[in-house]
Amino acid sequence: MPVDSLTDDGFFSNNGLSIAFFTLGLFSIAGQALSGFAAYNSSLSESQLPVISFAAYLGTGTFLDGIFSNWQAAVLQLGTLITLGSFLRQRGAAHSLKPKEEGGHKGDQVSGSKPSGHGWLHDHSLSLAFSVLFVIFLGLHAFAGALKNNEDELLRHHGPITFPQYLHSAAFLFSIGQTWEAEFFVMGLYLLLSIFLRERGSSESKSSSCGTQETGEVNE
Repeated sequence: MPVDSLTDDGFFSNNGLSIAFFTLGLFSIAGQALSGFAAYNSSLSESQLPVISFAAYLGTGTFLDGIFSNWQAAVLQLGTLITLGSFLRQRGAAHSLKPKEEGGHKGDQVSGSKPSGHGWLHDHSLSLAFSVLFVIFLGLHAFAGALKNNEDELLRHHGPITFPQYLHSAAFLFSIGQTWEAEFFVMGLYLLLSIFLRERGSSESKSSSCGTQETGEVNE
């Protein structure tokens, strides 16, 4: 099919992958909100505190921290893959540049001309965008985590702590570590498994005819 004819396929067929992910994300948030609301009010009842409405629950640190703690880690994972993947290799992986001895490089790096300031921003706009998103979501995670921590302290009939105190607490560092380690290890597993395993038709997999030592060209 000619490339020009792709515009005739319609909006949903041309954007199905992103629509599917955003739809799955919305369903996941809805499920998290409903189940979290029931669990939160159950904890309030056990502590002999008045229950809250669903709208009020959506503004609690418990709900918001559950979202942003995962979002900052997911953004960090992709941002790290984008950045490290521009100069590090994994022979045989689907999502890697070819080793240098095999001539692996990005097509726009062949030219020896030094890019202008605008050109540099354009060349690194994806990693910069993920860096900004990571800082935003990490800040939101810290803010929501402090709210959640004080909500938990209230359930235990303890006093609240300040935001700076929370940033230096073991609870905050633990919340970061438990999400980061999962993201990094899963990405490492994907890189290694993609050397040996295949998924026909997926852009994140090598062709079924490729050998294990053949490195993918996802980024080339």
